[in-house]
Amino acid sequence: MADKKGKGILRFDNKTMRLGFMVSALALPTVGFLLFFVYVNADSILMAFQRPDYSSGKLIERWSLDNFQRIFNTSGGDYKELIESLRNTLIFFFADLLIVFPLSIVMSYFFFKKIAGYKVFRFIYYLPTIISSSVLVVLFKYAIGSGGVVQAWRTKHGLPYLNLLSKEPQALLTVLFYTITFSFGGNIIVIGGSMNGTNQEVLEAGRIDGCGWIRELVSLVIPMMWPTISTMLILRCAAVLSASGPILVFTKGANGTMTLSYLLYALVWGGDNGQSKDLYYASAVGIMMTLIVFPLAMIIKHFVYSDKRDKEDVL
Repeated sequence: MADKKGKGILRFDNKTMRLGFMVSALALPTVGFLLFFVYVNADSILMAFQRPDYSSGKLIERWSLDNFQRIFNTSGGDYKELIESLRNTLIFFFADLLIVFPLSIVMSYFFFKKIAGYKVFRFIYYLPTIISSSVLVVLFKYAIGSGGVVQAWRTKHGLPYLNLLSKEPQALLTVLFYTITFSFGGNIIVIGGSMNGTNQEVLEAGRIDGCGWIRELVSLVIPMMWPTISTMLILRCAAVLSASGPILVFTKGANGTMTLSYLLYALVWGGDNGQSKDLYYASAVGIMMTLIVFPLAMIIKHFVYSDKRDKEDVL
């Protein structure tokens, strides 16, 4: 037991205490990273160069390049499925990049300017982020399904009922319409929060100089919130081959709606569209996606951050 002078008490200096705090705070996340990312991905990389062999009655993993041959075999069905999945994935990506993202900036700006009724419109766009996505999908499927508003409209105009998810290209267009319509809420929250943190004195100076709304948005607001916009652009480009709509709950990849993300899901868990499980082939597809996305994201990062520095120099 320590005496009154503090003898026997273990003392630490500030440096040791900071180091101990950092170790205790980072220990659990580091273990999780090593276990659920490094180990899982290392095993997946090895599986991409293996094929299962059950000829002896038990599983034997033999080294092979068959998985990559399936990817590049232009005469095989796997290649055609990959091309269709890649095409649909890029459609979803560019729809988000060229439609949803710019419109989110414009909508956030109008909310930032507090136009008449902006609280009502803001609530309407925030609502999909509050409601569960599975509930939204069910409601949307009821609306376009038998007995829904689509059938009522077609019946009113003397047209037969059409299941929009039953054939190409209506199925893909329907999922794309749903994805675009309900993708604004999260973007508006992030972009709107960044706009609210812009320098009001700069905006006031612009208004004194006769700066209109369009000029203010393009020349003042966007440059001042460029760190947020650039980060969102980089994240989108890093997930270019993961772009997808709710394919699982809508079509399960049928009727020309297969995407790369759902293809990987079907290869891992088995799809309802005749897709069998194949973890080894899925690992090879994942490696090819990584080899494409990683350098692309680095290139976009370089140009986006270069533009940011140029804008800061101008301001």
